Amino acid sequence: MDRYDRQCVESKTSHANSYSAGGGGAPPIAMAAGDAGRRGTTTAAVVVPAVALSSGKPMPRVGFGTATATLAQAEGHAGVTEAVLRAIDSGYRHFDTAAVYNAEAALGDAVAQAVRAGTIASRDEVYVTSKLWIADAHPGRVLPALEKTLQNLRMEYVDL
Repeated sequence: MDRYDRQCVESKTSHANSYSAGGGGAPPIAMAAGDAGRRGTTTAAVVVPAVALSSGKPMPRVGFGTATATLAQAEGHAGVTEAVLRAIDSGYRHFDTAAVYNAEAALGDAVAQAVRAGTIASRDEVYVTSKLWIADAHPGRVLPALEKTLQNLRMEYVDL
């Protein structure tokens, strides 16, 4: 076991102990980072603290955002998809997006590819957040905007 592996194990132990000792919140989410078969990376344990929500689903406290001034424009759909796939391989399970980022379809594709590859078992293993653009914050526009986001993501729901 090298120094990095020891740090992961020690981190996992300290996080697990803080939650089991009455630290509150949801238990941390343990994940395997990396997929040796797909990108030549190694697998290491990653523990991400989670917060308990009233729905009962834990929300990872660390997330991967898809908003940058140039990510979707410069890298295009394939670049964003690859970035999200690498994030999933690295242990991220919380993803943030919005229609204005032009990255919803790429995020949805990456999640679907990760499920097909077996990196994650199902869409339920990821926590997806999106935002309503201010122009759509009117009674007649909220549901159509949400439906468009779900269509872009090719998902049945967003978590937040």
